Amino acid sequence: MYRIGLLAPFRELPGEFADVIAEAPEPAAHWQVITAAEDSHRLAALQAAGDLGTLEAGARRMRRWEPDVVSWACTSGSFVGGRKWAQRQLRAITAASGAPASSTSVAFVEALGALAIDEVAVIAPYPQSAAAAFAAFLAEWGIAVRASVELDAAGPTVSERLDARDLAPALERVGKELPILLPDTALWGFGLHRELAPRLAVPLLVANQVTLWHAFEIAGVSTDSERFGALRLRAAPGITGDGAY
Repeated sequence: MYRIGLLAPFRELPGEFADVIAEAPEPAAHWQVITAAEDSHRLAALQAAGDLGTLEAGARRMRRWEPDVVSWACTSGSFVGGRKWAQRQLRAITAASGAPASSTSVAFVEALGALAIDEVAVIAPYPQSAAAAFAAFLAEWGIAVRASVELDAAGPTVSERLDARDLAPALERVGKELPILLPDTALWGFGLHRELAPRLAVPLLVANQVTLWHAFEIAGVSTDSERFGALRLRAAPGITGDGAY
């Protein structure tokens, strides 16, 4: 039985995480530890959510469960401080939990590397300041954001309510020539991917999809599932590790 640990900011993650883990090709279980965070996409709130002490406290709770991987399942709380900050988070989680670590932002970078993509469009649920921080994070890994639409969701509670109808106008605005990223683990991303990806000729990568794909990769769980879309059976190149896993 593979054990997938998830650090969830503010409140529990969408139920689709449990669905996908239950459907894994090999038996797998998960445990969510909710970490302290505000219902806010303000930069200061995101930095507080990603504080090393906060993540270490959650990871220490994971340790006795003996997970095979621990993922900081938050996009904004893992990109807001930049590349080195995100890597420090992984090292802190690994040290506290005793397991290799990932985060959603790191998973996006690994997913783009697996698909040999270095130019993207982004539909960000965030305000402009947070969307700009995401673009800056990706740029540190050599990934250029060529088009971006911000939906200005004040926090995860608002993001969670967004559906395909809310995103359709943004899809038109970013165009359909570049692969599209949809960050924010508060979104019901697997459901959005199932509905929106067939409309596109380019890959659509959503936060929950890349989070679990990378967690499965690290833990050794097969990614042979339609849920992972273009990432199905793709190997993570390991470009973000810096000794973290």
